[in-house]
Amino acid sequence: MDTQCKLEDNNKNKSRIKYKEKKAEQWNIYCNRIPALIETIANLNIDTQKTREHFESIKCAYTQLKTSITGLLEADR
Repeated sequence: MDTQCKLEDNNKNKSRIKYKEKKAEQWNIYCNRIPALIETIANLNIDTQKTREHFESIKCAYTQLKTSITGLLEADR
C-alpha cells in the first residue's frame, strides 16, 4: 500500500509540474506581446508630454510585472 501512495504522490507532482509549465508558457506569451503593443502605441506619434509620461509608466509597470512573474515562476520550480 505504501508503494501505491508513493506512485499517486509522484503522479500528482508530475501533474502539478505540467500545470505550472503550461501557466508559465501562457505568461510568457502574454508578456512577450506587451512590448509590441507598447511600441505600436508609442509609434502613434502623439506629441503631448502627458501621453508620453503615461506610456513610460506603462512600460515601467510591464517591466515590474514581468520581473515579478519570472521570479514567482522560478521560485516555484
